Amino acid sequence: MPQETITISNNIEINDGRIKHAISRIRYVSSGTKIIIRFDHNSGGAVQAAVDLIEAIELSRPAVNIIIVFKGFAVSAAAFILAYFGFYNVVTPNVIVQMDGPVCVVYHKPRVSIGDYDHFASGLYPDRKYPKAVEFVRDMNPTFDAVFSSMITACYAKKIRVAPHMESVYNMNGDVSVMFKDGKI
Repeated sequence: MPQETITISNNIEINDGRIKHAISRIRYVSSGTKIIIRFDHNSGGAVQAAVDLIEAIELSRPAVNIIIVFKGFAVSAAAFILAYFGFYNVVTPNVIVQMDGPVCVVYHKPRVSIGDYDHFASGLYPDRKYPKAVEFVRDMNPTFDAVFSSMITACYAKKIRVAPHMESVYNMNGDVSVMFKDGKI
């Protein structure tokens, strides 16, 4: 089986060439190929790029095996990808999520920084027009909430330790963290 590894370390950028390369490979590799996408020590970043990758993976051919590997930590957009395929979208049988050693996941509601301010969906007025990036955050908020809920529910079911106040912190736009052990989710 042919195999290709794509590493997305450090962060996820707007118009990230590594994400674009991964999307291209997912779309155009031959059947039977295994694509390993590594997120090593990734502090997240551009949610739109993460969503583009998620959509490409969801549309991948069943004969293309995709293994998404996380190492060290996954924050923000990287955490969203991990939780999305690890807990929320579990109906894509050709996708496996696994940890390369213990991984600290830091998840939060989508936000965008413009100038000196972080904008969260909860602080936006429903009848006001915002820059496209801010409106994207507003539109993504329900999906982030559903993915978070599926991750927390799975943690409780699998006896993965989570702080009892985690859901409240998340709902107040705070960062929440979960430690996952080595291996498949």
